[in-house]
Amino acid sequence: KFDNDDDLENYFEHNHGGYYFGDSAKKLSIIGYAGLTVIENTVDSLEVVICRKSKGGSKREANENAKAINYVYHQNGRELVFDEVFHVTPGFKFRAQELEIKIKLPKGKVIYFDKSVKYLLDDIENTTNTWDGDMVSRRWKMTDKGLQCIDCQDLEDSDDAHREGIKTKNMTINDKVIHVHKDETDIKIDEKGIQIKTPEKKVEIKNDSK
Repeated sequence: KFDNDDDLENYFEHNHGGYYFGDSAKKLSIIGYAGLTVIENTVDSLEVVICRKSKGGSKREANENAKAINYVYHQNGRELVFDEVFHVTPGFKFRAQELEIKIKLPKGKVIYFDKSVKYLLDDIENTTNTWDGDMVSRRWKMTDKGLQCIDCQDLEDSDDAHREGIKTKNMTINDKVIHVHKDETDIKIDEKGIQIKTPEKKVEIKNDSK
């Protein structure tokens, strides 16, 4: 419900990180992406903890800035529905505000991530070191070592493909190197660093003052 809703809708449709600003009665509101992680709970119940973080000139100021972070989620039966973004009360200055959602899941319990939370998941610890984006549309069981997937046969095939890498006519990507070569340009990233090769070209500089 900002004055620039149309611009915001277009921005968030094509971006999944960073900050943007909502305009409300000529005051700006900071809008940022929330992050969601899952950790083990020591008691036999699921808990949701919302952590608001902000910088400030003093501890008190930082606390006030954090309190100005607004976030909404709701429960629909056994389903938790989270907003992908948070916003700061209009008029508050940018102080690197962050919001983290922690789902505390008891050991032995199972959680399912809908595909809509792909960009909300933030470095969730799991037994197969699976990338967050590949954790969606699957069931995960909490263990002593983190989440363990219980319906991931196709994910294992996908992980094998990641290890083997990707190779096309103009590009090679694997655990050791990223190599892109097209036309006369060659870009290589490996343990030695970044190497970029382009052909030498004669450049003529003209003096417009004459």
